[in-house]
This record gives sequence, C-alpha cells and structure tokens, in this order.
Amino acid sequence: RAQFHATAHVDGQVFRQQEASTRPDAGFAVAIHDRGPAGDVHAQRRVVHVAFDAHAEVRVQRSPGRLRPIARPGDGVLVAERLRGHARRHVHSLAARARLHDATLAELLGRLGTTDVSFNYRWEHVTAVVTLALRLAELTGADADIVEAAAWLHDICKYSDGQRHPQAGAAYARAFLPTTDFPPEKIEAVAGAIADHMGLWRDEPLLILEAQVLWDADKLAKIGLTAVFHWTGGRLAGDEMRTLADLIARGRDADWQSKTVASMHTEPARRAAATRLAAYHALYDALERELAGDDLVTSVS
Repeated sequence: RAQFHATAHVDGQVFRQQEASTRPDAGFAVAIHDRGPAGDVHAQRRVVHVAFDAHAEVRVQRSPGRLRPIARPGDGVLVAERLRGHARRHVHSLAARARLHDATLAELLGRLGTTDVSFNYRWEHVTAVVTLALRLAELTGADADIVEAAAWLHDICKYSDGQRHPQAGAAYARAFLPTTDFPPEKIEAVAGAIADHMGLWRDEPLLILEAQVLWDADKLAKIGLTAVFHWTGGRLAGDEMRTLADLIARGRDADWQSKTVASMHTEPARRAAATRLAAYHALYDALERELAGDDLVTSVS
C-alpha cells in the first residue's frame, strides 16, 4: 500500500491532502477551488507535490492548468484527482531520486567530511537538470521516461568515478532500473544518454534526441544565474573562508561557456543558453562596477 501526499502553497497558506492506494499508477494532484467574478466555481491546478511512502517529494506540475467548472463550491478546498500515466512515471522516478540523494550525501562526506552543510551542490545541480530536461522533452518531443531517468542518474557516479562517471553511470542505470517498474525496452536509451553527457562543449553533435536533451539540460544548468548561485552556494558550503573576490574569480574563470552555447543541440536550449550567458556576464559586470564605486559617477550626455 502506497501513501501519496499532495501539498499546495497558496497566498502563504498550506493545504494538504493524502490518499492510500495499492495501485502502482495511483497519485493525485491538488486543485484549489476559486470563485469566478460571476460567482461560478472553478478549479485551477497549482504547484503540486506527490510523495511516495511519505519520504520523498516530486514536483508533478508547476504551471496552472486550464480553468474548468467543478462540482462543489468552496474557497481553498483540496480535491484529489487521478494522475494516471503522469503519476506512474514519477513513481518509478522516486527510486532513482532516492539513489541520487544518497550519492550526494556520500559526496558531501567525502569532500567535506560531513552532510551537515548549508548547500548541497550536487543535489541542486541534478534537480535543476531534471526540471530542464523535462521541459525540453515537452518542447522537442523527446521521450520523457528516458529523459527523466537519465537526468536523475547522470551524475550518480560523479564523485566515485570522476572523469569516468558517464560510463559508470550508464552501467549503474543498466543494473538499477530493472529493479524498478521502469519500462525495460527504454533502459538502454537511458544508459546511452548518460554515457554521452560528458564535456562542456562538443566538436560533433549527438545524434539521438534524448541524449541531446540530457546534454543540453546539463549544460544549461552551468550557464546563467543558475550557475552563479549554484557555484556560490557550493563554494560557501564548506568550512574554508571565502572572500567575495574568490567568488568573482570563480565565476569569471568559466571562459568555456561560449563554446557550450555554440554546442547546444535543441533550438529552445540554444536560445536559452545565449540569454543565460548574457545575464551571467551582466551580473558579474554590475557587481564589479558596484564594488569599484563606478555607479557613483553619473555620465553626462
């Protein structure tokens, strides 16, 4: 028997709903009932979290769905809704998510000697990659099952195997996914995408769409403001003293990013990468101007 939980945050209030089920494809979303301007009652999907066995949470849907009439009135009331195929995909992804989380804790212990840190860089990076990969799958038609599993597992061997982590991660996927309800016919595609995600830029493009999507999502997370905050958080997580000059130098040292932008495979990723890189440089430029006091001087035209 699985215990599913949903949580919605609306205007500072937290609403929760839970449901038990023995079905592997069970799950539900949260619907917030709102009265329309004419007194009609509508339901709108909001940020939804689904938890399996009350231990892990997965975002199922972030953006509001289309408003539609519902049967009963009431403001701020939760309604359980079946999410057949969508929830099913997330049920088997929870196991991969849990394995990845364990791997990030092992990395923290190995690098910092403790898991009691202020920022878990690997976890933040991978969860960002999962979000980006699923969005790219929607936009490009890539297989969401393959993309999500590959995103969760692509760095699971990063600390243990270093430069060989793509090959080790692919082997891990081949051994681990058969123990879950993941579609067996898709496992090799997951392993192939993981094996091909190495490198900050590429001389030759990847040819398989799901591998392209994983590569693009992984590298998008290393460009733009996401990279600024991820790297800053990672640098500050240990007990070593850091100065602002250290953090700026770390950011400015990423001179490979223009090659990454040029290597993007999918059109949405190419557009986003160019925008993110411009924002990345603009942030550091603005910060250095402030630190130098250059913003005190008003130019006269």
